[in-house]
Amino acid sequence: MINRYPSEAMVAQIVDALSAGSAAITFESLRAAVPDIPVRKLQVALKMLDDAKLIKRKGSAITLLADADIQARAAEAVRQYELRAERDREILGAMVAYARSGQCRWRMLLDYFDDSPTWEHCDHCDSCELAKEAEALAEQMEQHAVIQTEADTPAPTAPAFRPGDRVGVRRYGAGLVEAVTRERVDIRFPDGSLRRFLPNYVRRLQHQRTTPPEKQAA
Repeated sequence: MINRYPSEAMVAQIVDALSAGSAAITFESLRAAVPDIPVRKLQVALKMLDDAKLIKRKGSAITLLADADIQARAAEAVRQYELRAERDREILGAMVAYARSGQCRWRMLLDYFDDSPTWEHCDHCDSCELAKEAEALAEQMEQHAVIQTEADTPAPTAPAFRPGDRVGVRRYGAGLVEAVTRERVDIRFPDGSLRRFLPNYVRRLQHQRTTPPEKQAA
């Protein structure tokens, strides 16, 4: 659509070819006289000249009408068609924007006719339906990501020791566990002292005693 209109130089070349002879000329003869002009643009140029009343067409015969200002009038006809071409570009751009846009179809049409509604989505056109599907898909993906994150997160492990367990610590010897958290193990030793250690430094003794730490300390 954008490149179908001939230039002013092309139209002037066609007018010169038509004025070269005194008799009517056929389209094929005119085409042979201006071989560098594409056929489609040649056809549009003839329509342009016909609309401006600069040529007369009867069957396949084309006659250039006598006019002292024919080149000037032909140039004016080209300018009018250039305005039409600009309008075509605007229409084509609007059509492409309408086709490619993800906005509500009804909203775009009403905006085009300066009748903008108060709502953003009609919830009935294909764009609104696709937007709903995209939102649903995004929500599903988000839920899947949360589930996957939860699955990848290791479950908290229970403490390796329990109060009352008999354990040993290098340098301090054996004792009884009095309290346990993830970060530390509180151990009561036979001399009554209470010391805290990281779980990695504590080992469980095979032979366990059931005597509570407070009685052993006594």
